[in-house]
Amino acid sequence: MILKKEGKWVNTTREVGEIPGVEIGDQFQYRAELAIVGLHTQLSAGIDYIKIGSKLFATCIVDSGRYNNERRSPDVFIYTGEGGNPEIYKKKAEDQELKRGNLALKTSMLADLPVRVVRCHQSPEAPNPLGVNNGTGLRYTYLGLYKVSSCDRVRDEYGKLAFKFTMVRNQNHGGSSSSCKRERSHPKANDSTRSKGGGGTITKARGSYQKRASFPQA
Repeated sequence: MILKKEGKWVNTTREVGEIPGVEIGDQFQYRAELAIVGLHTQLSAGIDYIKIGSKLFATCIVDSGRYNNERRSPDVFIYTGEGGNPEIYKKKAEDQELKRGNLALKTSMLADLPVRVVRCHQSPEAPNPLGVNNGTGLRYTYLGLYKVSSCDRVRDEYGKLAFKFTMVRNQNHGGSSSSCKRERSHPKANDSTRSKGGGGTITKARGSYQKRASFPQA
């Protein structure tokens, strides 16, 4: 990507936990923006993760609606693991395996580490150049930090085994999915601050934003 080659991506060190400059309720117009600010670096996969030593740990998940996820309350939802979905991979349904992102989420559960959560939802205010989804575009909203409270392997709607992760909001992180939201723009090259931390340099984006009264429940 051009911005990455030009050194305009920020928070490029992939880490678990909060991202400097990103707050609960921040909205992004395009999925690529999540990678630019360091929130979720995978451009397609729903589970982002890092390797520390010999173990994988989840950093962020995107609840895109492509899998059969279940919202139980504003602060609790069931997230379906990756893989095996014929609607996405255009092939025969398969059992999900405990590897890559699925393994990272389970490892984060065992280590009691938080995972960032982003929800994709339709919005009539979002750009929609292709005219799909009845004229509504997509927005990506950062919901904050969640903990993986349980991991189950059950039969899905295709009769195959799928991982179901119960995600519970980290109450120490504050906020809720019905809190005020902010609409962010791309971080600009001259719109950043630098601060020392962790033996390196962290770039904090101060992208412009607009406060909103509420955000639609996807």
